Amino acid sequence: MRVLGTLGVVMALSLMGCMRPQAPTVLKAQPLEPNTKVVMLDYYRRDAPLGVGQLSFEVSSSDPKVQVARVEYKHGTAPRPRSRANSTSLVIAQDQSASLSETDPERLRYPAVRALIESLPNDARVGYLCFASLNFMRYGDFDLLVPLSANNKGALLQAVERLARNDFSMHGTPLWNTLWGAVALLEQEPQGLRQVLCFTDGQNETPDDVPNRTPDEVIQRAVRAQVSLSFLVLGDETTIPTYHETVGTLERMAQATGGSVITVREANDLNRAFTEAGQALGREPCYRLHCQIVRTGGYPDNRPIRLRVRALPNGIERTYEFYPETGEVKAL
Repeated sequence: MRVLGTLGVVMALSLMGCMRPQAPTVLKAQPLEPNTKVVMLDYYRRDAPLGVGQLSFEVSSSDPKVQVARVEYKHGTAPRPRSRANSTSLVIAQDQSASLSETDPERLRYPAVRALIESLPNDARVGYLCFASLNFMRYGDFDLLVPLSANNKGALLQAVERLARNDFSMHGTPLWNTLWGAVALLEQEPQGLRQVLCFTDGQNETPDDVPNRTPDEVIQRAVRAQVSLSFLVLGDETTIPTYHETVGTLERMAQATGGSVITVREANDLNRAFTEAGQALGREPCYRLHCQIVRTGGYPDNRPIRLRVRALPNGIERTYEFYPETGEVKAL
């Protein structure tokens, strides 16, 4: 199950050349007026202003005959632009709790993680941690096995091998505290695509005397740092007592940060799931804009229409070309 976000705020816009959204409303499906075209635009989340609770967008065209009739948007992901392909920082967070002795007795997670690491670009900055700490004498939320750096596949693969030979942690499954710490690591990274991929087979669980962060605290920190949270969950209702609640919380965290959730019931499916998760890492959180435009006199010769999009109040303006005959959109 992949979570790519649910429908966001829908905004009605008056008919004018440069559109500013009015009060949010729910738009009902309507037949298209003559000379109306539907345009789908991906506006990357990193281009939007931070700390704005309710986003709105300004969409305009350099063609005076083009009017933007309405705009709506939802959260989603889009392929990462080539210009950003090398600006990737990723923390892989791996559950090492004792319950894995039952849910993955053959330790199939380790070859799956190895395959994921081998598939990553060499210049991606990757860190690797396990949770909870393997220190039996003293509690810790997690152990950072490999710090974030580029060109470190050898160190990462060696850490996977060491972890595969190690015993389990006896400190539970501190999901929220680990995610909090992983986001903190990524806050120090260069500007670019920042991601956490967390594998777990359990619900949040820590000793009674350990303070716990909350999912909402993690979401707030991740959004501020522009970190997407993605999850790979092994198990079902029989292995995770609060399965539906836990997966629902992870889905909410992924949706809020532009990540995804993949669930598998059997360890035999882990290789496929990690492959799918790796493919998702090549995508970037975005707002998927659904626009309707009207051009007086129609659309002769499939001539491209240039559209400018900016998230208000001070997002980065991006330009697109829309080809009316084919529906193709090119980001400039």
